[in-house]
Amino acid sequence: MTKRIVTLSAVFISALCGTARADLLGYWPLEETSGSVATNLVPGGTNGVLVGAGVTWMNDAVRG
Repeated sequence: MTKRIVTLSAVFISALCGTARADLLGYWPLEETSGSVATNLVPGGTNGVLVGAGVTWMNDAVRG
């Protein structure tokens, strides 16, 4: 049962992500866990860059 729910969830999320709008300029899911680049998933879009002292990725249930 759990495997079926996970599979259906993955299919649903893939379908949502696959329907990009023509006027969408950027989509940064911020799922990176290291480095200084926030990848833009829109084709031809500009990536984001982490700048500033002490800026880091977090893996925290409350803050992301």
